[in-house]
Amino acid sequence: MGSGKDPSIREPYLLQYGLTVERQVAMRVTASAAYRGNRGVKMYRSVDANAPIPPNYNVRPNPAIGVLRQIQSSGRQAGNAIDFTLQGEVRRNLTLLAQYTLSGTRNNTGGIAWFPANQYDPSGEWSRADFDQRHRFNMLGTWSPGRRVNMGVGLSLNSGAPYTMTTGTDVYHTGMSNARPAGVARNSLQGPGYAGLDLRLARDFTSIQPRRTKAPSRRSELMRSTY
Repeated sequence: MGSGKDPSIREPYLLQYGLTVERQVAMRVTASAAYRGNRGVKMYRSVDANAPIPPNYNVRPNPAIGVLRQIQSSGRQAGNAIDFTLQGEVRRNLTLLAQYTLSGTRNNTGGIAWFPANQYDPSGEWSRADFDQRHRFNMLGTWSPGRRVNMGVGLSLNSGAPYTMTTGTDVYHTGMSNARPAGVARNSLQGPGYAGLDLRLARDFTSIQPRRTKAPSRRSELMRSTY
């Protein structure tokens, strides 16, 4: 397998921007809403520049070379997210941090080592990013019912990440088994969600040191033996 770079390749870059609004809703409690956005430009991806020619995909342009990996910077990405956060001492001795995120990120590349299913038609690759999770909820709470007792809870609820349906066969005769059924886009299926719960209980203990008695001095012992 040979490899090379596209003559028009450029360094990729990511634009990030956001806006946050925060408000105090109680004496020690604040709520906020934050928007986050990102745009990926000239992102890396790879293609087989010597892939078998359509429509039958049986013959390579140069059979003597085989796979010719070409690194391109023609990928792109667009993401948007909004975070809702509540934090502070909601009740006496009860501290809470809760955040819900609604987000969505789409791109047409999985990184520099990623190949599209059809080397001559990457239009079906624009879909959900591999790491895209629509819903995420996280909560951390601490309760101190007494001076030496501390209880904590951590809760995480996330929707599943996407994955791709493939045929399991080398439809395009490229040596890669990433072909998809006709009309099926990349990352069109939904994986399972995740739920996690952590509980913690702590108590402080104090150790009592034995009280030392003062040993009699040698001077006092000599004085008692004299009389």
